[in-house]
Amino acid sequence: MSETIKQVVPAIRENRRRFEEFCLSLSDEEQMRPVPDSAWVVKDFASHLDTVDVTIGRYFEAVADGGKIDMTQTPDGAAFDL
Repeated sequence: MSETIKQVVPAIRENRRRFEEFCLSLSDEEQMRPVPDSAWVVKDFASHLDTVDVTIGRYFEAVADGGKIDMTQTPDGAAFDL
């Protein structure tokens, strides 16, 4: 594993931990607040970020192992749309 990856992976994991901690700290009312300048509410926006995180994580793991994955499809075969 490269030195860059050795430095980046812990930062990604810490950011993920903080994101989860933050989301779990939100009240029901806070989760239903609108996200400014969008059609989303906080709960849906956080869910979207969680979905992207899983896909990007799979990609990083594949690249670190010397391979690649098809970023045009989700694991269930549907078209990937960020």
